[in-house]
Order: sequence, then structure tokens, then C-alpha cells
Amino acid sequence: MAASPTRPTPGAQALRRDAEALIRQGHDASDPGSSLPSSASLRQTLHELRVHQIELEMQNEELSRTQHALALERARYFELYDMAPVAYCSVSQKGLIVQSNLQASMQFGLARSALMGRRFTAFIHRNAQDLYYRLKKDLLESGASQSGEFELVRHDGSTFWALLQMSVGQDEAGDALLLIVLVDLSERRQVQAQRLELAERLEKISTRLPGMVFQFRLRRDGSAHFPYASGAIAQIYGVSAAQALADAAPVFAALHPDDHDRVLGSLMESAHGVTPWVQEYRVRSADGTLRWVHSNALAQREADGGTLWHGFATDITQRKLTEEELATHRAEVARGETLQRLRELNAQNQNAREDERRHVAREIHDELGQQLTALRLGLLLTEVRFCPQDPALANQVADMKGLVDRAIQGVRGVATQLRPAALDLGLIPALEWLCADFSKRTGLPCTMRAHASAVVLAADRAVLVFRIVQESLTNITRYAGASQVAVTLSRTGTRQVKPGQQQAYGLRLEVRDDGQGFDVAAARLKKTFGLLGMRERANTLGAQLSIQSRLGQGTRISLTIPLDNAPPKEMP
Repeated sequence: MAASPTRPTPGAQALRRDAEALIRQGHDASDPGSSLPSSASLRQTLHELRVHQIELEMQNEELSRTQHALALERARYFELYDMAPVAYCSVSQKGLIVQSNLQASMQFGLARSALMGRRFTAFIHRNAQDLYYRLKKDLLESGASQSGEFELVRHDGSTFWALLQMSVGQDEAGDALLLIVLVDLSERRQVQAQRLELAERLEKISTRLPGMVFQFRLRRDGSAHFPYASGAIAQIYGVSAAQALADAAPVFAALHPDDHDRVLGSLMESAHGVTPWVQEYRVRSADGTLRWVHSNALAQREADGGTLWHGFATDITQRKLTEEELATHRAEVARGETLQRLRELNAQNQNAREDERRHVAREIHDELGQQLTALRLGLLLTEVRFCPQDPALANQVADMKGLVDRAIQGVRGVATQLRPAALDLGLIPALEWLCADFSKRTGLPCTMRAHASAVVLAADRAVLVFRIVQESLTNITRYAGASQVAVTLSRTGTRQVKPGQQQAYGLRLEVRDDGQGFDVAAARLKKTFGLLGMRERANTLGAQLSIQSRLGQGTRISLTIPLDNAPPKEMP
């Protein structure tokens, strides 16, 4: 921009008049009566003129620099205001748009020249007009900035949501001027809608599953709550999901007094070792009714030192009633009733439990696992589409992805704890997986040797053998203090006893450890559930169970399982 001519200062004008007078006097020097100034006066006047000339040149240079700086500031203003990623509008007290930037023009779908002079309220949805006028009134009366979320209307009639932040300024005439900032909320609202939809989908899935799906968090300070709990929590504990979200105390208050300390202790033990939490306990409802609950969850250490469990809880009252009936039949056997009937009931109970495990594992893996995977894909799509433009949204989506990943891992772990997929491949792959998982969780070496690869057990019998080994490894983890464990599966029997006469073949399973051992007779008198469960499963198999242990000399558990009389294939 060219600099405009600088007007002479008053001092310079006076000097100019004096100089012009001197020139006229010089022209009239022939007049004898005139008085001429001295040469010294002329030199002084000339000096002053030169000084003022230099001052004027310096003033012109300063003015040029000021004009250049003003041009730079105008350019910066254009970059900050006109090219800003959010929309800016200046609205007169009469409600007319007097200034806007390019983003506002794009938001409203009109060229900036066409936007000038239009009423700002023409772009506000009729349902939001009252809110706008109320905020405008408060702004003009108090002078304090106002803000609110509005549904706006573009020139083509389409709508979008934006956050309006309004402050008051003044125009050149000193009248009030509304300064409005518009932040587009369309993408954020879309993400919120997707999150709500995904949450509703997860809730629908959880309502189809048997029992309650939950996340339970134990904070570092000892407080606890449920970040997520399906609606079944009300049926089991008589507590709403909202109550459990704030505080887990009402859930623990519903526990039977005789089970309360045991449940808390098992949680502390699981948190300390970050081990799976599996418990059966009683819950007392408000009317005094007791129900049995089975909970199974995987623990996970959080960055702040707290512990988060992913799991489910199911009502097993009916199963407990069946077990009580079984216990009654056991008492009848002790009084002379038939042992065969007791074993049939026990086998029925074992099959029912395995069917229950299989069903719950399949439902969790297939339904919840697939939907969580779909949920993660939805978050990934959201991240690709919207996060590059919104860093805050990117952090939020990343956190959500982390939660979904942990939930998927938890679902897979719970399903595996219920029924490992390796069971579908046969007994030997299942036992190999069990040993590998034991070593991974405990850090103890657990070797597996199988010499019966050609033997195939029926699925229901293979599950019983698997559960016996699983219970043995659990006891080793809790009590043995061992440094190594070995599992061996071999074949027993011979091909032929006499010419033309064959002997039945069998399998021999051994689980050995070099731990501290225990008193077998004393343990038998205590009737511990772990050993009792192994014996019951062995009876169901028609197998012989032998437990040999001495203090300080480790333990050996042997199981001899009869097979069909048909000759097996050759050993490899």
C-alpha cells in the first residue's frame, strides 16, 4: 500500500512563509527605503528549513514502516480470522450478519458476499430460536459470554449441530456487536450416537446370555465398583447397574454373612496374583430368599495399580439343589441304598455341569465375542473417518479401543476357562494345552508325555479325565510348593493272556510333583472337595484312582481307565 503525502508541520509552514518573504525582499532590494536581513539571518533560516526537511523525511520513513507493519497485521488477521477452522460471525444489534470468515460461509452454504446483510436467526432451527434470544438477552444485559448447542440450518435446508459461543463487542459507531464462534458438532454427535448404538447392542447381547456379564474394578485405595454390569445384576443381587457403577458396596452387602469374608479373601488373592477368580457363594435377597451364584472372571492389572476383572455370574441354585439331592442319595447309600443309583445321579450331575459349561462358553464366545469384534471394527472406522480432524476424539476412541480389546481378551479367557477349545481335538491335545497353560500361569515346568496317541476316548469320558488332571494341577498350585510337574499318559494291559483269550486294555494317567506332599489319610477324613471330586469322576469313569504322597516327598496321582476289549493300534 503506497504511503500518502505527509502534511508539513506548523513550524515548517512558518519557515516557508519566512523564506518566501525573504525572496520578495531580495526582489525589492533596489528600494533604498527597504531594510534587508543580514546574511547570518538568511543562513539561520536556511538551516532551520533543512532541519525540518530532515525531520519530515524521518517522519515519512516511520509512517512507511507503520503502514508496512499494519499490512502484515492485516495479513495475519486474514490468516487467523478468515482461514480459521471454526466459523466466525459478527452480528449487528439488529441481528444482521456484518462480517464472517470463509468457514462460516462453508457451514451455511452461501458465498460470503451473499451472507452479508442476512439475518443470523434465519440459520437457526425454529426449535432453537427461543434459546438463542434468551442467550442474546443475557449477553447484552450482563456482558458475560454465553454458549449453547444449537441445531442450525444451511442454505439448502439441511441441518447440523454446532456449539455457539457469543460475546459482545462494539462497531465503529459504538453500537453493540455480537461476536459469535460456531464449532461444528456433527462428527462428535455422530460418534456419540454410534457409541450409544454400540452400548445398546452390547446390552442386548448380554441380556441373551445366561446370567450376568460384568466388569469389576478394585481400585488401589481399596474402593470398588462395577464399570459395567448387565441387567441381570438386579435379578441376582437386587442391585441396579447404576448403583453398582458408583459403588460395589450394595453387591457385597447382599452376600450371605457366612460367605462374605471368603469371597472378599478370594478376591484379594486373585488381585495379588492376577489369577482367575472362580467362586460359588450364596446371596440373600431382600425377602430372605437364598440363591447360589457361580462367578468366573479373569483378572487384569491396570496402569494405576488397581485390578480389573472381566467375567460373568450365573444362578446355580437349581444345580445346588441337585447336588443336595445327590448328597441325600449318598446318605442313603451309606444306609444300605444302592451305590449304582448314586453313581448314576453323580454322572447325570457331572454331565449337566459340563453341558452348562459348554453352553455358556459357546454363548460367550460366539455371541459376545463376535459383537465385541464388530464393536472394535466400528471404532476403527470411526478412528479412520473422524479422528484425524479431532485429536481429542482420537484419544477418546483409542481409550475405547483399549477397553474393547481388554473385554475381548477377557471373553476369550473366560470361555477357555469354562471349556478349552482343545477338548474338541481330543484328550491328548487338551492335556497338552492344560500343561502349557499351567506353566504359563505359574512359571513351573510341566512336562506332558503321551504314549497312547492311537487311543480315542469318547467325548464325555475325555472331559472327565481332563477335569481330574485340571483339579490335580489346581491343588499343586495352591498347596504343593513344587518346582516341577510331570503328566504321563500310557497304555496298560497286554494283547493276549492265553491263546485265543484277550485281556481288556486300559489307560494309565499319572500326575507327579516334587512338592511338600501331604497326609493322604488326614485329607480323606477332611473330605476336601477337590479330592472328593476327583474320586467321583473316577467312579463315573469306572476307573481306579490312587493318591500316593508323603510329607517332603511329593505326590503321585494315578488313574487307571478301562477301555474296550478290542485290540488297540500299535504304539508309535
